[in-house]
Amino acid sequence: MKPFKLVKTKHNLGCTIACIATVIGTDYDIIDRDFENDFDKDGLAFSDTMNYLGDNGFSLIHKEIRNYSSVKFGRAEILKPFAPIHIVRLQQKFDSEYGHVVIMDSEGKLHCPSGFTDEELDDSYVISNIVGCYKS
Repeated sequence: MKPFKLVKTKHNLGCTIACIATVIGTDYDIIDRDFENDFDKDGLAFSDTMNYLGDNGFSLIHKEIRNYSSVKFGRAEILKPFAPIHIVRLQQKFDSEYGHVVIMDSEGKLHCPSGFTDEELDDSYVISNIVGCYKS
């Protein structure tokens, strides 16, 4: 696995900015400046995350779980690593507009920019999306 530096969030809802900065290998503030959002009040849509990475030289493979009735459904399957680095979207409820975003490395280990433990992530969230990021 190519090493990366996990960027920590600086806002209440800035986990996506921190994950983008981690994937790109840059500073949180540089990514934050590219958005007009107030990340203490609003998050960033997962589609905007993918568009930003694509616009900045990354090829992406996106997997999504569309429907399930169990928090654990699909978790083992969707968390199989398939890229050098991944961004994983977790939601408190399936139909949540925003959720929490973390990094998954090429070995399948989750890294949280907000500092949540593996147990906290596992107990509180369902996994709905994962995007594998490849530098073009």
